[in-house]
Amino acid sequence: YELKGLAMTVLLPTLLLVWALIAFFQEGDSWKNRRELIKEKNEIEEKAPQGYNMPEDVYEFQQLG
Repeated sequence: YELKGLAMTVLLPTLLLVWALIAFFQEGDSWKNRRELIKEKNEIEEKAPQGYNMPEDVYEFQQLG
């Protein structure tokens, strides 16, 4: 009859602690992978636009001379 008490006071909290550690490390690995992905996306250089298409109702002033 002491086995149930042992399981509830020692084994269950120990198993929950092990479960929490596993979850913590998995979450940390997920954060690390996401951070590396964000760094890779930040390093991608965007090309400057080659030109600008103005709408037909906008007029452009030209300098003379």
